[in-house]
Amino acid sequence: MTKGPTTEAYLACRVIGLLALTVDNSNAAHEMMKESVPQLCEAFKSGSNAFKILVLQCLAIVTFVGASSPDAVQLSMKYIWETCNSADSTHTVLAAALSAWSFLLSAIDGWRIHSEYWKGSILFLSTLLEKDQHSLFVAVAEAVALISEIDRINNFSEEACATSVESLKCRLCEKIKKLYEECEDRIHDKEFLQNILQYFETGVFDEVIMKTSSQDVILKVSKWSQMIQMRHIKHFLQSGFSKHMKDNERLQDIFKFIEVIQGNHRVEKIFALTSADPKERTMLRNRQRSLSQMKHFSDLCL
Repeated sequence: MTKGPTTEAYLACRVIGLLALTVDNSNAAHEMMKESVPQLCEAFKSGSNAFKILVLQCLAIVTFVGASSPDAVQLSMKYIWETCNSADSTHTVLAAALSAWSFLLSAIDGWRIHSEYWKGSILFLSTLLEKDQHSLFVAVAEAVALISEIDRINNFSEEACATSVESLKCRLCEKIKKLYEECEDRIHDKEFLQNILQYFETGVFDEVIMKTSSQDVILKVSKWSQMIQMRHIKHFLQSGFSKHMKDNERLQDIFKFIEVIQGNHRVEKIFALTSADPKERTMLRNRQRSLSQMKHFSDLCL
């Protein structure tokens, strides 16, 4: 990533992210995070905007999968936040950085957020609305929706009340309504923007069922943290998203697997996203693997 030509650096970055989402070993994922995060931070300093966006996505992915504590997650969030505050960042890179930051925030229990890191964040998000860039408006809306959902506004605002957040929501609604009218035939964009508007206006997030290209896999989303996680992982995996959702055991550490009957015969597979702590997911996965090995050994003995 740091020494090869552009094409090799781009491919190396994608490979690291794919490995993090694929390797079914928590220790390996943690080691991968420790080894790759410094290299990703170094790689971000050079290259095209497209490469920088991929680096940010990969940095968020390897941290999300490999971090063993909220503190480790927030270290990567701090680097990404510095990118957000950099005067050199273009609007597209800034939107990608904010999206990656929200993705990592979605994995942290609200009570474990370090207030000293994020005080003044709401004010900064407000200033971003002065920039005329559509993807940036959506990234800000995602961040504000998530901050509201975890109900820890005091961690992100200098003020002692939620007045600044409510004011920001009103401004976002005006921007998003305009974007909604400009979406025209882009149905998925319109549906997502409608979800944001409804949440800001009513405070309610209605359950969303999202079909993939696979006929037997759909996504059941009931919270903003889940929606943000799904959107970030889907954007990174691109056309391979449905295949991974169906067969990737590492992703099944993150997504709760449910089967439901449709009609009289058909069975569809639903992944309901969870926001459990990465360490808790790893412990659960290890327990499940141990039980499976014990059962296999018992069957052999019989």
